[in-house]
Amino acid sequence: MKKLFACMLVVAVMMFASTAMAADIKVNVGAETDFIIDKNLKVDDVKGINVNYSAQRYDIKADVLLGENVRITPKAGLSTAQADTAIGSTSVDLDSGVGFNLGVDAQVDVYKHKYANLALIGGYRLSRVDIDTVKLAVLKIDNPIETILYTHEWEIGAKVYKDLSELNEDIPVTVYVGAVYSDLRGNLDANLSLVDIDTDISAEDNFGLRLGASVAPINGWEASVGLRLIDETAIVAAAKYKF
Repeated sequence: MKKLFACMLVVAVMMFASTAMAADIKVNVGAETDFIIDKNLKVDDVKGINVNYSAQRYDIKADVLLGENVRITPKAGLSTAQADTAIGSTSVDLDSGVGFNLGVDAQVDVYKHKYANLALIGGYRLSRVDIDTVKLAVLKIDNPIETILYTHEWEIGAKVYKDLSELNEDIPVTVYVGAVYSDLRGNLDANLSLVDIDTDISAEDNFGLRLGASVAPINGWEASVGLRLIDETAIVAAAKYKF
C-alpha cells in the first residue's frame, strides 16, 4: 500500500510540476504548533517493551504554491519530547530539553469536482532533542553526560477537501478528511555513566486518519486546526498570511 501511494505521489508531482513551473510561484508565510499528545512506539532491539511518546513542535513555515495544483510547505523550529516505559517492574521516564526539527509537507491536487477535491499528501520531519532528565523508578538523573533522541517521521496518503465558500461566500471555511500510511523511526543514544544505551524505536501503528479545517476571517489571513488520529493522537494549529 505505501509503495502504491509513493508511486502515485511521485507521478502526480512530475505531471503537475512540469506545468506549474511555468506559472507564477506564490509564497505564504506563517507559524505552526504541532503537539503529539500520545504515540505508541516499540523498542526494536527488545520484544515486549512499549513506549509512550509525546512531543511539542513550534515552527515557522512557508507555503510555496506552484501553479494551482502543487503546494510545498517547508518548516523548521524548536522541539521538546517526553517518553515513558517500563522494563520489568522498573518505570523509565525521559524528559528532553529544547531541540530542533526540520520538515516538509506536500500536497498535489489530482481531481477537482464541484462537490469535493481529491489530493495526494505527504510529509517528512526530522527531530533531535537532548534528554535532560532520566528517571529510573525512584532514581532521578539530571543532565546525563550525553543522551540524544533522533526521530524521523513520514507519511503518505490522500485527502478529500471542500472550500465551503464556493457554496456560500459567507462561510470562508475549508474542511478536509484524509487517510495516510505513516511511520516513525528513531534512535536513543544514552550515556548514563553507569550504563550506556543505544537502541532503535519505531511506531506501533501505521494507519492514520487526518481531519481538519481552515478559516479565512480576515482578507489575507488564514487560521487552521487539524487532528491526527489512530496512529497517534495529535493536534496542529497554524496561522499564515497570504501575500
